[in-house]
Amino acid sequence: MRPETLNRERGVTLIEVLITLVVISIGLLAMAMMMIKATQYSQASFDRSATVIQASDLVERLWAGACELPANGNLIVDGWKTDNSIVIPAGWDGTLVNITESDNLFEVEIHIPLVNKNEAGGEQLEEITQSAFIPNVCGN
Repeated sequence: MRPETLNRERGVTLIEVLITLVVISIGLLAMAMMMIKATQYSQASFDRSATVIQASDLVERLWAGACELPANGNLIVDGWKTDNSIVIPAGWDGTLVNITESDNLFEVEIHIPLVNKNEAGGEQLEEITQSAFIPNVCGN
């Protein structure tokens, strides 16, 4: 008696190839989504950092005009808005909320609104608030 040899084909079937393509496609889509989210978060972080830098610039301008506070505080803010109208994207507007004096210190509170795009495609308003104490160096 001769032993029968089974003639089996070796290789992959069409269904295995299709399953592999589906798994690879899902992985590539997930990587693309991660890159999109990373770009969105990076842009939001940049906008927030730029807003904080602009608020710090306004505080420095108020320090430079400390002898004119609180009477001319809004004039300093208006000058800051004019100087930064090219740099600041539309919708940013610094507001000098409060200048109070106690113990020869001016307490200054600044609000700058920031518009972020949320995940649903809409816009979300966030407000950056910066407070500073400026000494009354002129003794007014």
